[in-house]
Amino acid sequence: MRPHAVALPHPAIVRAPRVLAAVIRAARRRQRRRRLALATVAALAAVGAGSYLATSPGSGGHGLATTRFVEQDRLVVGLDRAGRIRTRIRLPFPPGALGAARGRIWVTDNCGCRVGRFALIDLHSHRLLADRAIGETPVDVAPDASGGAWIATFADSGITHVRR
Repeated sequence: MRPHAVALPHPAIVRAPRVLAAVIRAARRRQRRRRLALATVAALAAVGAGSYLATSPGSGGHGLATTRFVEQDRLVVGLDRAGRIRTRIRLPFPPGALGAARGRIWVTDNCGCRVGRFALIDLHSHRLLADRAIGETPVDVAPDASGGAWIATFADSGITHVRR
């Protein structure tokens, strides 16, 4: 009498559900991280918009009451209520995001490069106070009450607090 042959599944077939489950878990983790990064950037954009609105007419404080700031090529341009140019401040890079508070403007580099930069400008002297490297592809800046700023970077989904 011959013993019946029992067909055992190939070892790769036995491992497939575990491997597939691990791949699915990793994909879900990446998706959660992307959502968190997007929510963080959106929150910083809202804070940045608030700090920009603080420089609009009637806001008072630090000589910003009648000035709006816009980015132009490698310049930050200050405009009065009538739209006339009040000041031009040259930057070492094309500007990306702007944030103004406490007599200073924080500006990120609009480069999309491996090492992004930010600049800090004193509004009273119109001088560049700092030009430093920051994480990969800075996308937004939100000045805070301590005199520093929070800078969000896109490629590495990071948020960095910077002090002068």
